[in-house]
Amino acid sequence: NLPKELPPLYGREADLAALRALVDRHKLVTVVGAGGIGKSRLAQAAAHAAIGRWPDGAWMVELAGLSEPSLVPGAIARALGVTVARGAEAAARGALVAALAARTLLLVVDNCEHLQDAVSAAVEAILRDAPGVAVLATSQEPLRLPDEHQFRLAPLAVPADATAAAAREAGAVALFEARVRAVDPRFALTDENLALAIDVCRRLDGLPLAVELAAARVGTLGLRPVRDKLDARFKLLTGGARATLRRHQTLRAALEWSHNLLEADERAVFRRLGAFAGGFTMETAQAVAADGAIDEWAVLDHLSALVEKSLVVMDPGDPPRYRMLESARAFALEQLADAEMPATMQRHALAMCDFLRRVDGANLDGELRTDQYAARVLPELDNLRAAYAWAAGEPGDPPTAVALAAHAGSLIDYAPECQEWLLALEPAVARGEFDRAVTARFWRALAAGNMARRVPIARQMEAACRARDLYRELGAPRRVFSSLIRLATYHGVRDEHAEARAVLDDARALVEPAWPAEFHIQLLRRDGAHARSARRIP
Repeated sequence: NLPKELPPLYGREADLAALRALVDRHKLVTVVGAGGIGKSRLAQAAAHAAIGRWPDGAWMVELAGLSEPSLVPGAIARALGVTVARGAEAAARGALVAALAARTLLLVVDNCEHLQDAVSAAVEAILRDAPGVAVLATSQEPLRLPDEHQFRLAPLAVPADATAAAAREAGAVALFEARVRAVDPRFALTDENLALAIDVCRRLDGLPLAVELAAARVGTLGLRPVRDKLDARFKLLTGGARATLRRHQTLRAALEWSHNLLEADERAVFRRLGAFAGGFTMETAQAVAADGAIDEWAVLDHLSALVEKSLVVMDPGDPPRYRMLESARAFALEQLADAEMPATMQRHALAMCDFLRRVDGANLDGELRTDQYAARVLPELDNLRAAYAWAAGEPGDPPTAVALAAHAGSLIDYAPECQEWLLALEPAVARGEFDRAVTARFWRALAAGNMARRVPIARQMEAACRARDLYRELGAPRRVFSSLIRLATYHGVRDEHAEARAVLDDARALVEPAWPAEFHIQLLRRDGAHARSARRIP
């Protein structure tokens, strides 16, 4: 019952080849992915390409409009032209399997996620007792059957930067251009409008449904207005084709469908994870999503479920990172009630502050090399920016804002705006309103070399002295050493030879043989710089 011709697939050549290979080798393959990502079209194309291989044909069973699980066997039977008596689900399933026992065919079961248990039971029975049948399913989550092979579908590729000709090779841009031309044949992708088209596709994460809905708007609004209005994507991206599933006629409807399939605690974790910008780790997810009702171990279970249900993406790595597509994140933030938003954003800011404090501390204490520090911190840069923006805003959390700014000292080399954080908060810190350890780190950050262009040297020397004195009170000799090295550096810049020598002697007295090599290297460098400076003095 497959159509004779299919609409073109954009950017899915490799996916189609890989899926066909899986279907050739395995009896059960499930295409898994987010709503609107193109699972049905890819599965249909794979089945269409296999016509002739199955003596009894390839058959498509559409389950999107079915709401009652007990009707699944009957729906499959009707698509196959098989008659089964009405009655209990188990009896109908048995009759279906008996009718298929002698057939050799490919069964494509589309849109299974809302009927997962019933579909799994039917498929399991078919595979067990109808050896000539292979099943290709599409779902937002796996069927979880023993011999299932998953094919997780990713969004369409979006080019980072390209010419118009090269950009068309990226699936998202090719789809976007084709869909715009369908409503406005005069449209052409040129070097002048290419950046706008790529930006639209990138901000929509290459999600085919969202790209198609945006393209449909370009015909009436124009490309730039569509790009500029994407912050209101749920109001903008409506008006899908009437022939498509109702849940694919607006971006909001597609996400509501997925969201409604979640359990209550999964919904809570999902909406709280919307606080993250640019991805997160398991540990930070637990810190943000856990509360008195959902503990950290439950968050782990729910996060795993959200990955399986294609609402969270897991990027490979050790440990892995997780992220939401931007449309899913925008929807998650919408679900946060006014009463829940402040607590969630505060937990996010505190989680980012705790993360930055630990990594910054290890860096200052010589336990992390610069490259190791960067590898840990840079993936969280968007989260740190979001956390600071919330903490420094209204009503915000001033102590957390100061802590974030203080521990971002080394981050300034990668994110210059952290300089502005320090400068904006300096008057409040000078009043002595914050934790002593945070205050010491704040002054040490203000004294750092990466602040030299923004802060007069006399003020940096004063900040280094403040940091030194506070770290002495706190019993942190490595941090005292770091502050003394900065102070010696500035004495050297001012050709204050005796003062620089005295400060270096103080720093030398602190160093212990077991300290990391970085401390010994810093001291040798300052000794060398001091010697060169001393030779220039008459």
